[in-house]
Amino acid sequence: MKRNWTTKGSKYNDTSDKKVRLGLMFDSLEWHHASVGMTMNMMSAEGIKEAINTLRIPNVSHVATSNEMAPYGFFAIRGHFSNGWADIYFCDEGSKLVVLASDFHQNDTILDIPDHHLN
Repeated sequence: MKRNWTTKGSKYNDTSDKKVRLGLMFDSLEWHHASVGMTMNMMSAEGIKEAINTLRIPNVSHVATSNEMAPYGFFAIRGHFSNGWADIYFCDEGSKLVVLASDFHQNDTILDIPDHHLN
């Protein structure tokens, strides 16, 4: 897995302490299978929909939301590409979405997520 930190998210990830804190938040997310008819709060749902459409994230299989960045929204999306999959982490500031980081897993990587993180 390779983690990429974005410059657009530098307000949140510009120091190693901030990166460690965000990394812990990323690791504590509970992922849910993305499906038609799934329920979640409107702010997260609209942010996720906007991120998928704007960034053209393909083959979304899982999403995760958290209130760890309150009062801002915090969510992640897992998209699948021909050469692997990416977990993309966002802060929803209300007026804009900020990509904080992404984790890319090559196809030969085995996904090792504890069962309690998948619902």
